Amino acid sequence: YYDRIRTALWNALDQQHFTRAVLEDIAKQYTVCPFELGLDLSMWCDVIVGDYNYLFDPVVSLKRFFEQGGDYLFLVDEAHNLPDRAREMHSATLYKQNISQAKKALGRKKSRLNNALTKVNQAFVELRHECAETPQHTFFQKEARSDFNRLIMQTIAPLQEWLEENKSSELHQTLLTLYFDLQGYLRVSERYDEHFVTQISATGGDVSVAQLCLDPSAFLDKNFASGRGAVLFSATLSPMPYYGTILGCSQATCAAFASPFDQKNLGLFCAGNVSTRYKDRNASIAQVA
Repeated sequence: YYDRIRTALWNALDQQHFTRAVLEDIAKQYTVCPFELGLDLSMWCDVIVGDYNYLFDPVVSLKRFFEQGGDYLFLVDEAHNLPDRAREMHSATLYKQNISQAKKALGRKKSRLNNALTKVNQAFVELRHECAETPQHTFFQKEARSDFNRLIMQTIAPLQEWLEENKSSELHQTLLTLYFDLQGYLRVSERYDEHFVTQISATGGDVSVAQLCLDPSAFLDKNFASGRGAVLFSATLSPMPYYGTILGCSQATCAAFASPFDQKNLGLFCAGNVSTRYKDRNASIAQVA
């Protein structure tokens, strides 16, 4: 990639708009990764359009722009979706089933990893007993499950060691996925404070431990601080004081504009003969369209 990217960049800068199709064409022409090419070309762009996660997600945010901050202006479209998306980005869930499957796949052979997974699995069993004592088989607590989190942390080193020693194993992908899940859970545990709650649930044969971010405002405020300013807009940012608080910009100026559309052009039509039941979906496609 680095042998070919300079020529690719030099010739690509003749373009004005780097759409997906343009990036794919350039990447094929010079045999370079289109994703990395897009990141490198973004350094020369005046406007970058992307998903929320490239700014707000702590795992995949673009470090080249936001680690040091800069003279950026953020335009956040459909901002009413951002609170839920941000809560999701700062939350993580682990499932007993995934631990049990990994343990079963490894077999009975003794190892550091097997011992660590056995302890985590036993912790899930104990949590199931706690859930059995609650009406809905689920409960919440404000405090972090430090004992459980410690077991997860102690699993990382033997799991990493196994992955390095068994790269050709057919189990490698399964345990690599588990490794990323555990790392994601621990990343959230490092940020866990009064803005989080832990939910423990037993459903069917599985048990889950979820660290849920209820209030992402502090994280969003830090994200916005990596630029010069931000404009958040949506047709449904109401009530504004709530969104201002939860989005980490409670002191921001708020404005509501009247609809630009003539109200006389609004029509409401009801079709009472179209079934919206799932079982009738195929039959009603033409009517709905």
